[in-house]
Amino acid sequence: MVEALQVLLTRVRDSLIRDALHNLTAKQREELQSEEFQPVSVGTREELLEWFKTTGRFRQTYEEASRYLCAPLTDEGLREVMHDFAGELYQDIVYGFLSTKQPQSGVLLSPERTFEFYKKLYPSRDVVKHRFRLDSLEGISVPDGIVVEEHDGVEHIVAVCEYTLARSKQIFGNKYDGLDIERRHFSQLFADAYLLFVVPEGANLPRIDAEVQSMPFTHKQFRDYINDIYSCYQEFEGAATLSSIQKNIRKQQRH
Repeated sequence: MVEALQVLLTRVRDSLIRDALHNLTAKQREELQSEEFQPVSVGTREELLEWFKTTGRFRQTYEEASRYLCAPLTDEGLREVMHDFAGELYQDIVYGFLSTKQPQSGVLLSPERTFEFYKKLYPSRDVVKHRFRLDSLEGISVPDGIVVEEHDGVEHIVAVCEYTLARSKQIFGNKYDGLDIERRHFSQLFADAYLLFVVPEGANLPRIDAEVQSMPFTHKQFRDYINDIYSCYQEFEGAATLSSIQKNIRKQQRH
């Protein structure tokens, strides 16, 4: 009796999760058809990075960074904010780049929709808030994206994606462990899913048993891009840069 009830509850749970995946995938397809999302060309590093500055995702993250920098920060505090700022921008750039590379039957869920899906998988886990929409679930390795393909009207998860600037072997090991847990707990959903790491070009990675895709820029080129945004980018002519915002706040504090 107990076993039969457990089977029934598992079927109900899986049905609800599949419904959630279907709804999130449908919303994602609508978003990807919007004019803003489609870059004219991402054939080169320059085209990709310049296109990204025109997107709503960039504007949202930039405005959030402006708010953080409107308070005086220590050097360490500034490094932490800029580290998170770079992580959010990298995540969004990769999402924009990979979304255009999917087959017609496939769709890449955004970081936000991936997070919503994992909240459905683990409804009892607390949300851990972070800067720049980089929220996580307590004790759960939430990926940055999942690739979903539709076959015979049913969505299947084919890839679990991690967009990383890190080179630590532990980071990669944690992601392996996370996918193993999903395969055990949600075998029908993740049985055929593989792990995909998306890293800067030329990244020196530990030996890993996973798919790896490189972005059309190196670690240094991306670091230069972030530094340029911090020091030189203006939302409109005459607007303060992120660097000048923080410098002026620090100057006011000293006086």
